[in-house]
Amino acid sequence: MRARVLLEKKGITLLAILWLFAIFSGEFGCRRQVILSHFEYLEGTVVHTEGKILVVKADDGQKTVFRVGRKTVFTPKAWPKFGDRLKVKYHTRVYWHKATGNYYIGYEVKKVEYAADVRPKTAVLLPEIQKKKAIIPESQREHPKPSLKAPSRQTVPHHWAVIVGVSDYHDSRIPSLRYAAADAQSFYNWLTSPDGGRYPPSRIKLLVNEQATGSNIKEALFAWLKQAIEEDMVIIFFAGHGSPDSPDTPENLFLLPYDAHYDNIATTGFPMWDIETALRRFIKAKKVVVIADACHAGGVGQSFDVARRADRGIKLNPISAGLQNLSVIGDGVAVITASADRQFSQEGGKWGGGHGVFTHFLLKGLKGEADYNKDKRVTLGELVPFLSEQVRRATMNAQSPMVAGKFDPALSIGR
Repeated sequence: MRARVLLEKKGITLLAILWLFAIFSGEFGCRRQVILSHFEYLEGTVVHTEGKILVVKADDGQKTVFRVGRKTVFTPKAWPKFGDRLKVKYHTRVYWHKATGNYYIGYEVKKVEYAADVRPKTAVLLPEIQKKKAIIPESQREHPKPSLKAPSRQTVPHHWAVIVGVSDYHDSRIPSLRYAAADAQSFYNWLTSPDGGRYPPSRIKLLVNEQATGSNIKEALFAWLKQAIEEDMVIIFFAGHGSPDSPDTPENLFLLPYDAHYDNIATTGFPMWDIETALRRFIKAKKVVVIADACHAGGVGQSFDVARRADRGIKLNPISAGLQNLSVIGDGVAVITASADRQFSQEGGKWGGGHGVFTHFLLKGLKGEADYNKDKRVTLGELVPFLSEQVRRATMNAQSPMVAGKFDPALSIGR
């Protein structure tokens, strides 16, 4: 009886310890959320091995650090050595840590195969065979017949971009923004720079202020971007106001073009569902990145001003969530927004002489500050955590960029 009581007490104590460990480790509270998970393949040469770490250098010179898990399958069953040529199947996960707001990227090896087919093959002839081959008359030797098949040509992907920035609106009752147009112009300058994105200007549609009318934006998304094929990449950048048409219909979201009317957002704004239609029906590219800085107020238009005067306490603008929902259209669509729903995007002269804080750090990251592995190529997997950290630090946590979508973290905005 006494032993039974002791066992019960120990059982309770053990349960309590496990409960506390689960809470403080964050596993019970689900503090770490997987926002991206998919499998990839990499072929390259082993340049370093240590413990459970495997470093593979691809043919383009990029090195990737892998963690070898307990369930990793080796074919044949042997630990790789320096100089071995491998084909690696690995699992990429991007985590978001809720407590800190940081993003983490992990690469775990699932299967390793020795890429014997890519090793140089050398045939050595024995002396007897060499002699026999040497005395065969030229007329009797077999010569391969020339192939009539045309050489295969690999498709070269093109890069396209639509860039929209509106600071001054035709309807003066809509509040002006100081640096939205400058943000768009600076992003365009980086994309076309030989040291930046290296996009041809002919594949970029830049719409700033009076050029950014509703009809011009629709033509760019519905007609001009139809030129992109599946292998291409498309960037859509917007800096300006975004808002529901009224506080009573927060699900009806609009981006505000230059010719939007203060008292009729519903018929003059650019509907969010038109962007979704463009992505589903007109833009064929399988790699799309949407970058938006559109939440500068708790709502824009006459209905919101009436609500504020009635002291209805308008504090939420769901435009960021509406933009992030575009990512559910399909794999390959990444959406990066400047702030969360209950936050407003900040701009000022202290950021790069006059920028939104989001675009300021976006440009700094693209110019190399987000290149954590120093391979002279900034990927989305590097850019997203850089943006999150720098914007939160600069605004003292008042603004937190958000990312959504199932996309390849190794994808780069630049060429």
